Amino acid sequence: MGQRVALDSWLVQQACIQALPWVRSGRVREISVNVSPRDLMAPGFAQEFADSVAATGFPLECLVVEVTEAVFIENLDLMREQLFEQTRTGVRIALDDFGTGYSNLRSLVGLPFSKIKLDRSLIGEMETSDRAAMLVSTLVQWARASNLEIVAEGVETEMQSILLKSLGCSSLQGYLFGRAMSAGNLEKRFEMLASGASWAQAS
Repeated sequence: MGQRVALDSWLVQQACIQALPWVRSGRVREISVNVSPRDLMAPGFAQEFADSVAATGFPLECLVVEVTEAVFIENLDLMREQLFEQTRTGVRIALDDFGTGYSNLRSLVGLPFSKIKLDRSLIGEMETSDRAAMLVSTLVQWARASNLEIVAEGVETEMQSILLKSLGCSSLQGYLFGRAMSAGNLEKRFEMLASGASWAQAS
């Protein structure tokens, strides 16, 4: 357990060190890191996490901590307290993989999420299921009314992109826009974009 936490902390620090010049130059607005519900429940975790990030010089307000819907099967009152403690350090919280079954809209009331990320399974069904498209539409409208950013994960086709944008969801991520890449390759893409190429051309 101790070694896993130490490794997670080191990985977050390395990500912050790598992304710091991108944030300072304005090429990247924020970075996201995943944190497990078990870690979030640990006493003192929020401050230890913030201190670890602050040691790299990375601005906490540019860091998004992503948690999965599994947070709702833990002690909800304690989890709410821990999430608020996390936001008091300056970071923002995103709910990842929303729509996979654990949570519901009522569960989100009173929790300090600033971003909701729709699970890829919902996005994948949109082209063939009117019910899935209706659900996504409802979630987008609810998020906008709640002043939450909503992101669609797993966008793989142009049709999915068009449908999502028509429903009011403009923050998209997935293989349609690019696959995971090394920091060096991302630097090359930034250089191409700076030269006037489009994101698609730089892919």
